[in-house]
Amino acid sequence: MKRRRGTFWRRRNGGLTLVEALVGTAILGTVLVSVLVADGRLRRQASFSEDHIEACRIADAFLAEWWPTVEEPNRFPRQGSGEFFDRPGWSWRTEIIPHETAEQLKAEVISLEIFSPKCTEPHPAVHVEIMLPQMEKSGDASEGNDTY
Repeated sequence: MKRRRGTFWRRRNGGLTLVEALVGTAILGTVLVSVLVADGRLRRQASFSEDHIEACRIADAFLAEWWPTVEEPNRFPRQGSGEFFDRPGWSWRTEIIPHETAEQLKAEVISLEIFSPKCTEPHPAVHVEIMLPQMEKSGDASEGNDTY
């Protein structure tokens, strides 16, 4: 019987070489880091989405509460800001946006912004623009800062 000599990749005792162990560890580390990074991004996106959904609910509730009626046509705050007493850290701001077509229709475009505690000031969680009839000049009682 002839024995084969000089075989470089011949294994002894069925174990792994040091190079194989290092390559396997590097691949495993890369996979684990990728999974952890993806998990962090997923959690951050989920938190952002939950804040956005909550801000939409808040905006919907306040639009329903503030919507002008026949009895109170100037109910919607044109220029103002405030905080929500039942949601610490959440705040709102309204302002009139100049709009030529709205003025021709004797209306005003009003911007409503809802801010989350996690949002930075220039970036609201929700921004809604609505068009309402121009406010009667008899009273500006609905303008100002309030807490709801």
